[in-house]
Amino acid sequence: MAAGVRLQDNHVIVVASDGAWDAVHNIKCYDITNQSTITAKTNVVTGIQYTTGMAVCLSQPDDSIYVAYTRGVTGAEDVKVYYRKSTDGGVTWGAEQPYSFSDAAGNLFRNPRV
Repeated sequence: MAAGVRLQDNHVIVVASDGAWDAVHNIKCYDITNQSTITAKTNVVTGIQYTTGMAVCLSQPDDSIYVAYTRGVTGAEDVKVYYRKSTDGGVTWGAEQPYSFSDAAGNLFRNPRV
């Protein structure tokens, strides 16, 4: 789970996984206006497996939402960092992009569960 505050309206954007690391699950997105108003947005990712963490970054100048997450294709390979971007408040998400490291897929660390 991760969260960030959008400064222009004080909304909290929260992303969270709805399943275990090795189970097929989703990364969900919520827009929290206040303690009684929580709006579910479109899933950042649906049907993903082997994710180990996530982060949310809000671009204050243009209101874009960036959600980064780590994942492997199988439980035995290196975990890599990817991100998706929304320019419409979480209604739609762009294609998965690798975080840019020297190997383009962004080897970050060896999976500790293997």
